[in-house]
Amino acid sequence: MKYSIPLLALPILLLACTKEPQITNFKECADAGNPIMESYPQQCRTPDGKTFVEEIGNELDKSELIRIDEPRPNSVITPSFEIEGSARGYWFFEGSFPIVLEDSEGNVLARHFATAQVEWPAGRSPNGEGWMTEKFVQFKAELEVDFGDATSGFLILKKDNPSDLPENNDELRVPLMFDSKPDAWSSMIKKLSEELELSDMNISETSIMPEDQSGEIKVGSHVYNLLNTLETKYISPNGWNTLLISASDSPDKEVFMIDRDNNYRRVLFCGTPCEWNRGGWISDDVFFVTGINEDVENSTDHRPVLYMFDLDSNTIKTYNGPIISRL
Repeated sequence: MKYSIPLLALPILLLACTKEPQITNFKECADAGNPIMESYPQQCRTPDGKTFVEEIGNELDKSELIRIDEPRPNSVITPSFEIEGSARGYWFFEGSFPIVLEDSEGNVLARHFATAQVEWPAGRSPNGEGWMTEKFVQFKAELEVDFGDATSGFLILKKDNPSDLPENNDELRVPLMFDSKPDAWSSMIKKLSEELELSDMNISETSIMPEDQSGEIKVGSHVYNLLNTLETKYISPNGWNTLLISASDSPDKEVFMIDRDNNYRRVLFCGTPCEWNRGGWISDDVFFVTGINEDVENSTDHRPVLYMFDLDSNTIKTYNGPIISRL
């Protein structure tokens, strides 16, 4: 015996078999078009009465200790971004405190320091306070980072704790979204190219940083003399490393990195065809050197060159520009 289902019953059966997407957090609730309540943090309510609260880290808990103006919780950051806010004077030590950017899995993407915005010597204002006060003090920082595959994470502003005692630790955690569309290295190169007036820079190779010339700096040694005679030195933001470029009139061109334990490492070397005249630090782990190199294919041609050093990956990225002179 055959049975037939009335056509009018089909929509009911289809609806019964269709499973509504499961909403598990504030973003999913908001993306589904559910109403958002005017509160901070924001709240979203589903038709069945469930309420989801927007994740803003521990901003409210720490508001009497440290406050962040930029970037705000859940905002989107690019590989190059600025950090601004204010914190009680005792959040700093000697005018700064550490900041860390982590992905959602807790992997560290970048480390840096925020500095107190005071203009008086030794961090003191005319009334003797400056950052050495219990009042709120403005701070700023700039961060350059490669997000890799990460799409979200946390900016962590840590209370400086020179005692290293666990009971003195404290931190503000700010959830952020990452916009990794602009490649981090490309962003850095574009910024430097504009600043140094180097146009049309293109990457030519990626290599491993050399370690054949390294060791402890000894009194009277070649590196010791360079360190104590050259005025052109570039110190990393955290103060741990110094970048040293030999003088332009030196017969050989050399670039050294010197750590805080007085150990050196020669990271670049060439003869007279090279002219390196500027360097600097983008972050605690990334620094650059720029100048002019002899073209590898024609010794009478010269090109602008930009070297980007990454201590984390132990690599050098070399960028070359178009021919600028023919001798």
